Amino acid sequence: MKKALSVLAVASLAAVVCVPFAACGENADNFKSQEVDKETFAAAFSKQNFKNVLFEGTLVTEAGEGNEYGKSTAKIKFVIDGSKEYMTATTKYEGAAATSMGKTKVTLEAYYSAGETQSETTVYYKDEAGAWQTTTANVSYGYSMYQPSEILSDYLFEADEYETFVFDAEKKGYYYEEDGESVLIKFKDGKLYSLKTVEKPGRGATLETSYVFTYGGQSLKFPL
Repeated sequence: MKKALSVLAVASLAAVVCVPFAACGENADNFKSQEVDKETFAAAFSKQNFKNVLFEGTLVTEAGEGNEYGKSTAKIKFVIDGSKEYMTATTKYEGAAATSMGKTKVTLEAYYSAGETQSETTVYYKDEAGAWQTTTANVSYGYSMYQPSEILSDYLFEADEYETFVFDAEKKGYYYEEDGESVLIKFKDGKLYSLKTVEKPGRGATLETSYVFTYGGQSLKFPL
């Protein structure tokens, strides 16, 4: 579990440096999870479920104190439609984060024609003039780290991790916490409904991510 969370933290922190977050539809905090057994838990995280999916939410990072305090709040949306993928994110920066970025708001948008490996992926992105361009993932100015399937892979828990979670009636879902890192997951109709993580990677920083998942109904068309 610690390994999964560490990977998650690195990916999310990198996103904060130059990108945004996503919005949730229904309030996941108020939603009560379906209670599941180990078999259902494993099935919910099967890759088969995520071939056509939307997951969106927020990523909030805070660090520092006094004049060095900075905060990034991102709203991000990921879509997977088979081998076609899409992301859009808008991040707002406050305090030292805004000073570091030289701006208070950044929006990023990209499409992906996913290959078997990230280096085979074609990325469609907007240049400074707002025109769509294409490139390969390994030279796409960091866009490769936001490829939806790559982000998703950090959230797919294995069956043997079922025992590390405890159903928390107050939090209305399955909860895990250790050494300042926590995960809260909720299920609906035998599938993953929402996922929330909190990390404290050090130096007074706090990173919180929250996503809600919607299955099916996604149809993507590349801009070029």
